[in-house]
Parts: sequence; C-alpha cells; structure tokens
Amino acid sequence: MARFTDGSLSTLADLRAYEAEVEQTVTDAGLDLNGKLSLAQTEIGAELLAASPSVPLEQVTVIDALKLWHTFRTLSTVYRDAYNRKGNDKYFLKWNEYQALAKWAATLYFNTTTTPQKEREERRNPH
Repeated sequence: MARFTDGSLSTLADLRAYEAEVEQTVTDAGLDLNGKLSLAQTEIGAELLAASPSVPLEQVTVIDALKLWHTFRTLSTVYRDAYNRKGNDKYFLKWNEYQALAKWAATLYFNTTTTPQKEREERRNPH
C-alpha cells in the first residue's frame, strides 16, 4: 500500500474527475498545478502530525478518504488562488465548494482511521 511520503496523493486525472476545467483554470490564472498538489499535501501532512504527533508521515497509509481529502484540498487551493488573481465569482463559488468537500473528506478520514490516541481511549472506555 502507498504511504503518505511516497509521492503525490492525487494525480491530474483525480483532479479532472471532479473538475474538468482545472487545467484551463490553472492556465488562465497563471498557476502552477504541481505546486498546488505539493502545497495541499504539505498542509494535510501538518494536520495529520498535529492530530497524531506520534505517527510519522512515513507510516501513514494512503486510503481513499485521504486521497479524496488531498484532491479536494488541491482543488480548493487552485480556485482560491484563481479567485484572488482574477476576482471571478465563479472561482469563488468553486473555492467554497471544494473547501467544504475537503473538510468533509478530512472528517471522513479521521473517522475511518485508528490513531494511537483513539486506541488508548477505546481500551480505557470499552463500549
């Protein structure tokens, strides 16, 4: 299974699956798509480390929810920057849409993974 540090969590094809115009938007706004993919992964990595500081990113397995989180975070970043450069309300709406989807995917990820802290709590408080 792929690990968080093995490379980009999402591909251009993943982004296109949700947003067919992403490449045109990047071109029109003069953005660096690879830079946005990398930035989104760095931000998610920081959130993962904050949530579970004892789990190194090298040990984080890429599951569907994590990949979705990265895809939506990348698209949110693209449309945020496109909006800030162009001031187009269409970009603002897409920025907000993908930001909400990224939050949903992050919640999904944290609800479907077991962290050492969750394991300790479950042992202390069995249902």
